[in-house]
Amino acid sequence: MTRPPYHPAVAGLVRARGQRLLALAPRLSARPDPGSLAELADMLTLSGIAMGVAGSTAPSSGMEHAISHLLEMAATARGQQPGFHGTQVGVASIVAAQTWALVLRTIADGGLDRGMTLPDPDAVRDRIGRAFAVIDPAGAMAAECFDGYARKLRRLGSGGDHGAPLAALRSSWAAHRAVLDDVLIGPALLAAALRSAGLPVRFRDLAEPVDDATACWAVTNSPLLRQRFGVADLAMLLGAWEDADVEEVLAGACGASAAGPP
Repeated sequence: MTRPPYHPAVAGLVRARGQRLLALAPRLSARPDPGSLAELADMLTLSGIAMGVAGSTAPSSGMEHAISHLLEMAATARGQQPGFHGTQVGVASIVAAQTWALVLRTIADGGLDRGMTLPDPDAVRDRIGRAFAVIDPAGAMAAECFDGYARKLRRLGSGGDHGAPLAALRSSWAAHRAVLDDVLIGPALLAAALRSAGLPVRFRDLAEPVDDATACWAVTNSPLLRQRFGVADLAMLLGAWEDADVEEVLAGACGASAAGPP
């Protein structure tokens, strides 16, 4: 199985306009001006084009969307009204940015040198079963999620590195880090932009509030939802996605959201 392709030109269709979007945020609040709305529409159109070229939602859908999907599943399972996907994604993007901070720190501390191997498929099946039993005791959701996750495991193990998926990343980390330094945005900056646009920055402040336990469940299990590889998957491979790590990420995201003017 081949690895999915990545092309910087496709990713850059929208990412190159990230700083402009942050600058527009204060003008997109309660009474947005038409010019700012037109610019936003242009960016959304480019996002759609990028996904069309890629043949998937990957250019615009990472860990933050997986978290939002899980929150919607949990609400539906409880007979509650799911929240707006977009506002949940906004809050979850702060968590994703904080997860990147955790990953970068872990790698700086030698995380790529610890010889991590792929998790055992049976162990992953059990973990997914436990994670999703709370919203689907029949197990159909867990089975579907494991099917996607198993494809991810096979893809990670197909690189000729004998089950050591971090080996290739270790040898090329300097180049990857240079790209990341150019594209990553800190959690506090994301939170400030969302706040300036009049949008919530914490799960509990959503129109359909999410309690801390449900938010933690969604963040913890976001890498188990589907076959797409995201930053939380990398944290798992680094051994940095245990309960204490997730708690640290959520606390950091909360701290970033609390910074600046209310």
